[in-house]
Amino acid sequence: MRFPARYAYLIFFLACLAVFVRLYQSKMSRPVAAEALQQPLQQNDSRNAEDFTGVDCGDRINKAYLSLPEHGGVIRIHQSCSFSTAIRFDVQEKYATMIGSGTSATELTYTGDATALIIDSGSGVTSKTNRHENGFGLRDLALFGPSRRGRTTGILLGGKYGAEGVLLENIQVSDFGVNIRLVNWAFHVKLSNVLSRAGGRLLDIPAGKDGQGENILAEHSVFSDATTGGSPLRHDKAVVIEAETGDTYFTNCAFDNAQVFVDGDQTKTNIGTKVVFTASHFENPNGDIYPYIVTSKSAYNFVVFNGGDMLNNNTGKSPAEFIQHAGGTLAVQNVSFASRFESQPRAIRLLSPDAHVNVGFVRLSNVVRSVE
Repeated sequence: MRFPARYAYLIFFLACLAVFVRLYQSKMSRPVAAEALQQPLQQNDSRNAEDFTGVDCGDRINKAYLSLPEHGGVIRIHQSCSFSTAIRFDVQEKYATMIGSGTSATELTYTGDATALIIDSGSGVTSKTNRHENGFGLRDLALFGPSRRGRTTGILLGGKYGAEGVLLENIQVSDFGVNIRLVNWAFHVKLSNVLSRAGGRLLDIPAGKDGQGENILAEHSVFSDATTGGSPLRHDKAVVIEAETGDTYFTNCAFDNAQVFVDGDQTKTNIGTKVVFTASHFENPNGDIYPYIVTSKSAYNFVVFNGGDMLNNNTGKSPAEFIQHAGGTLAVQNVSFASRFESQPRAIRLLSPDAHVNVGFVRLSNVVRSVE
């Protein structure tokens, strides 16, 4: 039988298709090498720290970090452990997020005498790609130190490459000389649902650093029970903010037995240090007497307290004032000042003619006056 010429192309196409199907079926039926099966596992961006060997869990976490792809990824740690090897996420633009199983299930206890955990993996000033990563850091774990009176640091953000975009979320840090410190190129940092307690200093943003302190946000976080010495305990300088050109925001935060000290840095740009408290709470649950917010004599201080309250919980005495303002500008509005003891302290005391204050609506309960 002869087919019309117009069917020749269709017959040729069907023949080629049949050959392709047979070749494909033959290839898929071959056994897959073990190396090929393992290849996807080697290329993924998630690691379990418990899968690695090391002298302690700090060493195992570091090995998990170094095994991640060039861009970084996720490290999971499920169990509690002790370590003296500093955890270091410090390869330029290799971003890692370490995730635990919760602050009670994953407790990392540092037994060394220096810094427990370093995040310094930003772009820095030498980057050719200048990536702006956001949202990497730590989640769902607790970090404990050996002593609140020592020189140890719990979490150090920044350094050579910086910590732009770091997120600390659902974590607890306690019992270090300094619980959390931000240094060079640590900016656009967020603390969300963080508990920093029982440290010599709960949060430190020191002066004299490069590219540090801009757009720091702490939300729904607690800073409590600083132990800075004194008798009775004063909890002095529990939270220290000195970063030049800094913008630090505390939203829905609590400061219990934790004094905030603001000292506007004027060593570099002379732009100043801005600190904004929104809907935040200050209290001395143990009744210790100390001023809750203190500013230095620097003209570069700019402090705003909008919404929230300050409460003296001591029924036998009260601080002379809740806020000591010595320099720069302070703006307070929609804030409640209350004392359980009827000694009638001041809400704000001005310590210098260079201390400027703007007070809007405030509520006073057992507080003699708003400003003196």
